[in-house]
Amino acid sequence: FRYVKPEQIIAFHDRLLGELRAVPGVGHASAAIGLPPEVFGNSSDFFVTSHPVAEGEFSPVAATLVVDGDYFAALGIPLRAGRVFDSRDNSSPNSPATVIVSSALAKKYFPTGDAVGQRLNIGGIGDANAYTIVGIVGDVRYEGVSSSSTIAMYQPFAQFPMGLSRSFSVVVQTPMAAIEVASSLRAAVRAIDPELAIAKVRTVHDLVNMSVADDEFRTALLALFALLALVLAGIGIYGVMAYAVGRRAREIGIRLALGARSRQVYALILREGLTVAVTGITTGIVLSFVATRVVSKLLFGVSATDSLTFATAPLVLLAIATVACIVPARRAARVDPAVTMRGD
Repeated sequence: FRYVKPEQIIAFHDRLLGELRAVPGVGHASAAIGLPPEVFGNSSDFFVTSHPVAEGEFSPVAATLVVDGDYFAALGIPLRAGRVFDSRDNSSPNSPATVIVSSALAKKYFPTGDAVGQRLNIGGIGDANAYTIVGIVGDVRYEGVSSSSTIAMYQPFAQFPMGLSRSFSVVVQTPMAAIEVASSLRAAVRAIDPELAIAKVRTVHDLVNMSVADDEFRTALLALFALLALVLAGIGIYGVMAYAVGRRAREIGIRLALGARSRQVYALILREGLTVAVTGITTGIVLSFVATRVVSKLLFGVSATDSLTFATAPLVLLAIATVACIVPARRAARVDPAVTMRGD
């Protein structure tokens, strides 16, 4: 390793982003340590300067990322109040240390809505660790898609250049497909330093897919078992109902011999059979509402009490129960009553 001065890092940063922004189709470009939905640079303890943590209590902790002002526009993170980082947030001794906070942090620790202009102490006490809040941005999930929004703080790269001294990510916003712009981005980086290593070029969609890959596998496996359970339940319902109706063949024969019509027999069998089926299905739905809480964190884009799912499964089972009642009843009704009673 060789020592790199902060001013060299800043110069490299400015040149790199300048080259990337010059690539046709690139709108915003930013360097950062930490990317959603699963990576953030560091965690730092902090407290509101005007309300220090009481003795014996622990300071709250927030995800801390080193970024520049274009980071938020590149990722589409909205500015809620104040401003993003600009040339005022530099390494000059006369430039005050600044920080941008997430909406979740601002709401929790500044409930009156006056976060901008307030000061936070990050990583320690004293003026050397005091930072002025210059902006509030939208919440981002840095701890996975299934997690809640992360309480986060953003520090300006110009005041923490050593944060990018080893490895970092470059965020580029473009309407073009990744495959179309990737080669141009690589060429722009090689123009600065041919030996600079570029790990991978990924889209935000790729990052999200990587984040949920394990959960998607578990959910797919769970869905497969759920489908298998539905099939087994259907087979079980059909078998039990068909057996119960089949045992009533003599009763059906007697009813027909006494003048009952076939549709009256069907209605009787269907009413009694579906009463049992509906009771069981209703009980299953109630228990399912409780059980779905266990798998709620594995679900994306659908709630644990999805109405379509809770309507489809019972209807399928109800249809199976209906067929299981009608088919054997119809078979028994077609047999001559005299033959049925003689056989018993």
